[in-house]
Amino acid sequence: MPPAENQLRQVTPEPDGVDALTQESYTVSPLKVIVTSVVDDSLRLRDVTEAWTLLFARLRARFPSELTVVPALNPLKANISALLEAIHRDVKRALVDPLQNRRVMEQGVNSTDPAEPKKRGGMTEFEVTFARDLFMLSNAALRFLSLICWVPQLYECLNGAISPPFVRHIVSILYFQTNSSKV
Repeated sequence: MPPAENQLRQVTPEPDGVDALTQESYTVSPLKVIVTSVVDDSLRLRDVTEAWTLLFARLRARFPSELTVVPALNPLKANISALLEAIHRDVKRALVDPLQNRRVMEQGVNSTDPAEPKKRGGMTEFEVTFARDLFMLSNAALRFLSLICWVPQLYECLNGAISPPFVRHIVSILYFQTNSSKV
């Protein structure tokens, strides 16, 4: 029997016979996970990534839309500050060094025995998984942010909530990320 984390979860079915954007519940499930992750650090990175990806996919599949009033966006409007906080946090995770804990431990253990053999400098399975999860989470948050900027109805949900310092900070993260990869 496969481990519990590898089992597929049931996906919330889309409403039958009606436009999904007319249903407030269409965005509630993934948004609930994202908003909860702002106050609860115990959620797995994979769960938050899945929520970002599901929210992105649901909205990307339905927009652009001719609807002027979109009830499915009401939960986003109600939780916009937590959503922006989650975007900021998850984009910033692109800068987290998955090897940071190992470096701190290696500095604390200062071997003075020159005869002790040196270990090879590879990553452990946990570090590789953690690095992948960080990348996937940052990527999912950035894709959702790009969708907000692309779809006028989503951008209007912000209603001035995105401040110039927020944009400056996101751009500085992206700038640092692209310039550090060239080194």
